[in-house]
Amino acid sequence: MYRTIMAMTLLIVLVIVSTANAQVTKQDFSGISNLSYCKGPASSLDYSTPGAAFDTLLHSGYCKGIAEGALRALKFSDTTCVPPGVTNGQALLVVVRYMEQHPELLHLDLAVLAADALHTAFACHGSGSDPAR
Repeated sequence: MYRTIMAMTLLIVLVIVSTANAQVTKQDFSGISNLSYCKGPASSLDYSTPGAAFDTLLHSGYCKGIAEGALRALKFSDTTCVPPGVTNGQALLVVVRYMEQHPELLHLDLAVLAADALHTAFACHGSGSDPAR
């Protein structure tokens, strides 16, 4: 019970933070606005002007941080069985794959997409699920 409450609290904080950031520039933190930053190597993104470089670094860091935060939060969930050894990089790959496979959801906030992607990828199956599956 404690783990479920803790996971839900962390997810709510992620959504509140991302919503507060989205107030500044509408849609900046949606899946559609961040997909290229999440999946592209830093060398392929736009650094042509100081503003573009700032935007690139902001969105790349935001994407990585949301994936890591969702992974950490879901480790406390009773319905998610994250295997030992899953890295932040692997979590980011899961989030990117989910966004690419669900373009109809890209209008949603990145935090929501990341939580759903990781929950879907690491959902517990059955009552005696083995997290190391």
